[in-house]
Amino acid sequence: MTGGPAGLLAEIARSGPPRSYVLDNEVYALTGSWWPLTSRLIEQVTGWRLLLLLELTDPEDGEVLVERLDDPDDPLEPEDLDQVAETLVLQATGRPWWVTGRLLATALARWAELDGELIGRGVDLAQMVDRAPARACNLVYAWLIQGADRKERDKLDAKLTRPPVQELRAASPRTQQWLAEEEGAAFMAAMGAAQSSGALRLPPGQPPNRPT
Repeated sequence: MTGGPAGLLAEIARSGPPRSYVLDNEVYALTGSWWPLTSRLIEQVTGWRLLLLLELTDPEDGEVLVERLDDPDDPLEPEDLDQVAETLVLQATGRPWWVTGRLLATALARWAELDGELIGRGVDLAQMVDRAPARACNLVYAWLIQGADRKERDKLDAKLTRPPVQELRAASPRTQQWLAEEEGAAFMAAMGAAQSSGALRLPPGQPPNRPT
């Protein structure tokens, strides 16, 4: 399955998406709704990563982030929060943001037939996107490859997983790592399974990788 090794996707299905994240030793709660992925990842307006993070973060904690960004004495930069947003998408869906965005864009474009087919099986796609985005992406992917032969499936996988031009140009360690490990179980170890507490932690002592 495209988007990440089966082990990572199974772990996310078991534990669910993150419920909080830790930044500078402070815990920031998430709202629990992942529906904003459907707009921010698809539209990608300027500053979409920060907008997505603020929509996913509990409003009170979001105000703290905004205050920190406005504080000239606080070293926190928007680029730092951009990485948090990208990491949350990866931990919630098992896929880089561009793969998740393409799958969700397909879901919205074909919503009537896809939702109609799934609701007949007792599956609420809207609720799944909102609460279990990894499984929603799995459903869309499975729907796309129905009846496809190996060649057609490989072609689809290539279209879904190819990083956007800006990611290729930036050649960020995050992108290089995903591309290098997408075929192996090392991807799961590198990104880390969701912690039992539901909190997502950035690597201690390591500043976020900023775009070049």
